[in-house]
Formats: sequence, C-alpha cells, structure tokens
Amino acid sequence: MTTGVPGEAEVLAVEAVEGKPEILENNRRLTHVAAGINNNDVANMNQLRETEARLQAGQDNWNNKLETLSDKAMHGIAISMATKVFLPDPGKDFRMNVGVAEYEGASALGISGSGRVDDNTALYFGLGTDTDGEHTAVQVGASFQW
Repeated sequence: MTTGVPGEAEVLAVEAVEGKPEILENNRRLTHVAAGINNNDVANMNQLRETEARLQAGQDNWNNKLETLSDKAMHGIAISMATKVFLPDPGKDFRMNVGVAEYEGASALGISGSGRVDDNTALYFGLGTDTDGEHTAVQVGASFQW
C-alpha cells in the first residue's frame, strides 16, 4: 500500500475490528501491536514507556548515590578540619587541640593531641564527629624531624 504522497514510505496499520485485525490504508499508526520479543520485532508504546521508567529509576538511583556520597564527603572534610593536629612548641612536651568546623553545610567537632617522645619524634592522635553524630573519624600518627 502507498499513501499516494511522493517520497512517503508505505504505511500499514492494523486495527482490531470485531476481535479480528484489519489492515487500514492511509493510516499512520499500527494499533494492537504485541510486545516485541525478537531482535527485529517492533517495540510497542508499553515497552517504550516501561524502558523509559526503568531508565528514569536508574537515573534517580544514581542521583541518590551521588547525593549520599557528596554528603559523606562534606562531613569528612568538616571532621578533618576540626581534628587538625598541631605539634608541641619547642621546649613543650604535649599539646591538646579542640576544634569546630563547618564545610558546605556539614559541621563537626574534633579533639586532637600530640606529644614529643624526644626532640626529633612526636606522636599524635585525633578524634572527630559531625554534629549529627552519624560520621566519625580517628587518626593516629607519628612525626619525625632531623
């Protein structure tokens, strides 16, 4: 069948009439199309809408994961800032620090301390948490100088 319009491809439409498919000429859509199964089958609108919904759900899932990751990163940065370590000044043996920090809406509290073992070696620690109490961090280390 042709549409009679130059340059237009043939059009075939199937519509159920009294429960039986009927071919309609000069129509521009196929109706009552079963779901495609094989690679060369046509997809019907239900299949396209289901695919679109699955793609949207996948995108929403990734957006939620990125938002969670960003939230954790902001809290981690705030905790890191609040637990900054300062070594004891020359002639001193121990130093304790208390810190508060805020980064991109995430706030944290921290405590850190350090102590000299000798003139060239110091040990330090830090403990921090966000103000929600959901994220915590601990650090321990040593500093050497010569």
